[in-house]
Amino acid sequence: MLLMHLDMPAVTAAARDYEAACEALPGASRAKCAEGVWANGAAAGVQTSGVLINGVSTPRIDIVAHRWYRWRMVYVSSGPYIVPSLPGCEVGLLAKDGIYLSTAPRPIMRGLMSTGQRADWVVRCPPGTHPFVSEPTNQTTGWMWQQQLASVVATDQNEAPCELPTFAINRPCYLADLTAATPDLAVPFALVGGGFNGTTYGGPGSSFVNLTIGTLVEFAIEYVDTHAFHQHVNPFQIAADPPDSFGGYFRKGDWHDGLFSPTFGPGPLRVRFQTDQYAGRQIMHCHFYSHSDFGQMAISTILGREGSTWPGAAAADPTCYTRTPAAPAVASASTCAACPPLGTSVCPVATPAVSNGSQSCTCRYVWSRGCSQPTGLELTCRG
Repeated sequence: MLLMHLDMPAVTAAARDYEAACEALPGASRAKCAEGVWANGAAAGVQTSGVLINGVSTPRIDIVAHRWYRWRMVYVSSGPYIVPSLPGCEVGLLAKDGIYLSTAPRPIMRGLMSTGQRADWVVRCPPGTHPFVSEPTNQTTGWMWQQQLASVVATDQNEAPCELPTFAINRPCYLADLTAATPDLAVPFALVGGGFNGTTYGGPGSSFVNLTIGTLVEFAIEYVDTHAFHQHVNPFQIAADPPDSFGGYFRKGDWHDGLFSPTFGPGPLRVRFQTDQYAGRQIMHCHFYSHSDFGQMAISTILGREGSTWPGAAAADPTCYTRTPAAPAVASASTCAACPPLGTSVCPVATPAVSNGSQSCTCRYVWSRGCSQPTGLELTCRG
C-alpha cells in the first residue's frame, strides 16, 4: 500500500523555479529549459495537496468482517508526516522499516510515519464502514498532515472471529539485540543549524565521523522531534526507552532506518548499530527533504576490510544466527484455521485421480482468499 503525499502547488512552483534558473544560464532558452510536465500546472480545476493511496484519492477498501488482513505500507512525502489510525478496528504492529518487532503483533491505536518509512500492520474490523485517517496530535512540533485516507468497508460474511498467534523471532546476527551490549564508540550529535552539529553538508569528499567496520556504534541524537533522522546501509536499534512511546508504537529494542516523533522532545535519543560487512561512505540525513536539500546531510566513513563483522553479536544475543534461522517461538497459539498444505491431495474421495488420455492427473482444491471455502479444483497432469 503506497501512501503518497503530493503538494501540487509546491511541485509546480519548484518546476517553474527550475525553469527560471535554467534560463538564466549562458546559452539557455525557454525551449531548452522547458520542464514540460509539472511547470504547466493543472490542465483543469484547482491544484490541491493531499495523500493518495496507490494513486487514488480516498479509495474504498473492501474487506470481510472479522477476518485478519496484513497491510504493508510505505509513506512518501516531500514534507509532512502522517499519524495513520483505523478507529473502530483492531490493529497490530508487525514490523517497522522492514524489520519485525522482537515480539509481534503489538496492539496499537495509531502509527507515525515520516517520508520513506514503512510499517506492517494486521487489521481486523467488525461489520460496517470505518475511516482510515491521519489523525491530529496534540503536538505543534513538525508538520503533520490530517485527512481521511480511505474508507474501509467490512462486509459480514458470517466468518467467526479468530485470534492470531503472538510470536518472537530469532534474528540474523547483524540484527542481534544490542540493548545490553557495550558500544565500541559513542558519537553524540545534534540536528541543528541546518546540518549536523550546525555544519551543513560538505560534499562527497567530506566525512562527519570515521567509523571502523565490524564494530558496535552508538549515536546519541538530539532533536529527532523536529527532524527525521535517516541512515543508509545499516539499520539501527532504539537502545533505551524513548521519552514517549506514542501509544506503544516506539519501544526500546525496535529497529529502524529512519526515526522521528514530535513527542520525543529534544533528546538525546540513543540508537545502536553494527558497522556490518560494508566499508565506505554511509549517508545520513534529515528525511524532510526541504531540510536535507539545504544541507542537513552528512557522511560517516566506514574504514577497514570489506566483509568484516562485529565479533560480539553472538555473545550479545545468543539466539541470533548466521546461517539457518530457527522457527519463531510462539507465545500464544493461533485459533485461526489454516489452509491444507498445497502439496497434499484434497480431491474428493470418489475422484483421487482422473485420466486425461495418456496423462495421469491429480487434483486439489483451490481456496478462496482467507481459506474460507474451496472455489474449484485444479488439475496437475503428467505423462
